[in-house]
Amino acid sequence: MTLRLDYRTLIEPVTERVRRDPDRPSVVLIGEDGSEETVSAAQFLPNAADYAAVLRAASIRPRDIVILAMRHSKELLSAFWGSL
Repeated sequence: MTLRLDYRTLIEPVTERVRRDPDRPSVVLIGEDGSEETVSAAQFLPNAADYAAVLRAASIRPRDIVILAMRHSKELLSAFWGSL
């Protein structure tokens, strides 16, 4: 496995991981109660893409500032990456 260091955006390595190894755990979310939720790249990227589409529909464009006020959750993670 070769590690690329020439990505132009933060989303490119995630997209590559979905293509290369979609079921590999990408993020482990730890709840306030100590519970854990593992999210694979294949689960994560479509949700981020959905948030990106919502932002585009709201006329948010590249380089606009997006403020996310959400509880820590899988949805916050997807909204953050979708805003990228």
